[in-house]
Amino acid sequence: MIEYLIKKDNQIVRVDKEEQATWLHIEPPFEPNELQVFADEHGIPLDFLSDPLDRDSRSRYEREEEAILIIVNCPILNDELAENESIYYTEPIGIILIDDKIVTITNTDNPIIELFKENKVKHYLFSIV
Repeated sequence: MIEYLIKKDNQIVRVDKEEQATWLHIEPPFEPNELQVFADEHGIPLDFLSDPLDRDSRSRYEREEEAILIIVNCPILNDELAENESIYYTEPIGIILIDDKIVTITNTDNPIIELFKENKVKHYLFSIV
């Protein structure tokens, strides 16, 4: 599933068309070949989209031609805490910078991304123009 978002009047809002969007957020469920088609259309290496979906992917920075990938492992509260499990676990967030767009990709509903989409994060350093 791909969401198209833009910052308007200091609020993140959804738009219907990719041409209007400056932030594209991708999360499951995926259609067959959806990531491959997206990668081809945007000139992004497919591994920039698939690596952040691997829960064991490490945080890193990569650059290939005009695309930049940043993977950040985000701590998430473990709601189903069993006796020998950690209070937190990490899930990668892929942030891809291309042309005039920011693409984020996650393997789950990530609470950090949701906070941004719900306009609950204030004073963040980047601006989606």
